Amino acid sequence: MSLKHKLMRLRKVRKSKYHPLIKHVHKKHNISKRTLFYVKEYCTHTNVTSVIIRESLIVLIFASIISSFGGFGLEKWKDHFLVLLPILILFPVLNSMIGNYGIIFSSKYSTMLHEGKIETHPLKSKELMGLFYHMIIIGVFTATLASIFALVFAGLREFNVTPDVTLKIISISLLDSLLMIALLFSLSILLGNYIYKKKEDPNNFLIPILTSIADFFNIIVLIGLVLLFF
Repeated sequence: MSLKHKLMRLRKVRKSKYHPLIKHVHKKHNISKRTLFYVKEYCTHTNVTSVIIRESLIVLIFASIISSFGGFGLEKWKDHFLVLLPILILFPVLNSMIGNYGIIFSSKYSTMLHEGKIETHPLKSKELMGLFYHMIIIGVFTATLASIFALVFAGLREFNVTPDVTLKIISISLLDSLLMIALLFSLSILLGNYIYKKKEDPNNFLIPILTSIADFFNIIVLIGLVLLFF
């Protein structure tokens, strides 16, 4: 059977099934598994847009519900934030920054899965662990920088920025970033492996789920740290 006939046959495989032909074509013709995956998932007889919308709609609804719960939590504890101007300035920065960490982890890990770079235990992958360490360094740097700017702007608005308050604000920012990086890294691995084993594309699920989880838990962690330090 020629390569053309094999690819035509692969296109007709039902989306929910993982056909042995993928492994066979990959080994014999040296075509990447990622390419073969998209041949099967988004073949000509399937509307790509409708597939993406259909697979993502439930996930987006679920993600929106998670984010809403985070908003309810913030509403309940808003009085603690309003009296701390640096935290009020810092909150949207941290929320956006940590959401971006979720996007980075989920997209990178999905790519590694498709490229076959996670063959054994994920924590044994040098590339994955390198990404984790780089994100920690970036998180420490950006959290510290954001804290300094928040304190400066709060000081310009006549907030009493004492050395004690400065230390507490920077500590809250650093702990929040490090805890959320560790959480998002762990969830990327757990959810990514689960989705991939179900023969689905992690790219369609991980990013909306992790960004929503990041929004929700970042609020919880920040509230806990504010109560702890103040």
